[in-house]
Amino acid sequence: MYNGITEDKLEKLGIYDLRRIARHCGVNSPTSKRRDILISEILRIQRGEQKPVFNKKIGRPVKTIGDEGDLQSNLIINGDKELEYFISPQKQDDNYIVLDQNFVESELPLSTNIIEFKGILSKTSQNNYFVISQIKIKDRTMVIIDENYIEKYNLIVGDLIHGTAYYYKNKGYGRVNEISEIDDLSAVQNKYNLDFTPIIPNAELDGQDFKMGQSKVHVCQNLDMQIQYIKEKTKKFNEKGCKCVVISLEARIETKLKLDMIDGLTQILTLMDEPTQYSFAKINDALNYSKSLLYHGQNVVVFVLNTLGVLSALDTYFKDRPGMYSDKTNFSVRKIIANSQATNIGSISTMCLLSQDDVELKPDEVKMIQRYCEN
Repeated sequence: MYNGITEDKLEKLGIYDLRRIARHCGVNSPTSKRRDILISEILRIQRGEQKPVFNKKIGRPVKTIGDEGDLQSNLIINGDKELEYFISPQKQDDNYIVLDQNFVESELPLSTNIIEFKGILSKTSQNNYFVISQIKIKDRTMVIIDENYIEKYNLIVGDLIHGTAYYYKNKGYGRVNEISEIDDLSAVQNKYNLDFTPIIPNAELDGQDFKMGQSKVHVCQNLDMQIQYIKEKTKKFNEKGCKCVVISLEARIETKLKLDMIDGLTQILTLMDEPTQYSFAKINDALNYSKSLLYHGQNVVVFVLNTLGVLSALDTYFKDRPGMYSDKTNFSVRKIIANSQATNIGSISTMCLLSQDDVELKPDEVKMIQRYCEN
C-alpha cells in the first residue's frame, strides 16, 4: 500500500498519519518514537534494510489529524507557541504540538503518573488554559486545564489552582485530573464581581501611612530582615482578613525555603538558575493573581521582595545593561505598584521592600520606586 512513498512525502505528513503508515509498514511501537525515527524506519523497511514487526494484538487505532476525537484522548494544541515554550522536552510536528496520542486513563499506573500541582491559571492568545506548577524546588511542570474544568468552576485567569494531574513522564507537561482548591479555598464554582467602584482608601492596614489600596516602601537592614518582616506582617495581615502574596525574581533556594515556612503566604518567584524569560511570566502571574483575588472580594497585600533585584531581573529579560533601566522595565515596575487599588468589594496593597545597601548605593533607583508609590 505504501510502497514507493518518498522521504519528501513523509516529511510533509503529520505525526498521526506517520504513525498510521509506520504501523502498516511494520515499525515497532510507532507511538513511542519521534517523527525523524519513524521516517527513517519506514524507509529502511521499504528498502529491505530492516525487518518489519507486526503486533498481533489489536490496539486502539491511530487517529489522523482530520478525525474528530475526544480531547481527553488526543490533545493537540494547534500552533500555540506560548504553550510550546513551556513544554520541555518538546515534540513538534509542523504546526502541531502533540501532547498526547493514545491516552487510556484506566491503563495509567496511578502511583507513578498522578502528581500534585499548584499554580496560577494563565491563558494563551489561542485561548488554551494552563498553569506552571512548582510544588518542589526546581521541579517545573506545565499542566493543561481542559475547557470543561474552566466552565465547571467558572475559572478566570489569575486563579490559584491546586489539584492533581496525569503526568507524562519525561515530557514536561500534565493534564488536570482533579481540582481540589481554588485560591486556597475548597473547589466550588467561583463567584466573582467585575462591576466594582473605585474608592479612596480609608481603612488602615498598618498604621496611618499605609492604608488598604495603597503602596509603600519599607527599608530593612538586609534580605534576611526583609523575610522576617514578611513573616511578621503576613501573620498580622492574615488576622485582618488579607491574602498575602510575595513576588521575588531570581531568588536563591535558601530564600524559597525560608518563604516556605511562612504560613498564609503565596509565593510567586523564580529561582536563580531558571531561564530569565520566566521572570516576566511570574510578574504577570502576580498581577493576575492579585487582581483575581480582588474580583473575588478579597483584600490583598503584595510584598515585592528585594525590589531593586526585581528591576535587575527584568532588565536581564529585556536585555538591557545592568543599572540602565529601560522604559519596559520601568513600565513593568510601575504596573506592579499601580496594581494597588481600593474598591467597594476589596483592595490590593503593595509593600516594596528595600535593603539599607540599596538606599545607600542606589539612591536614584530608590527615589524612582518611592515616586511610583506616591503616584
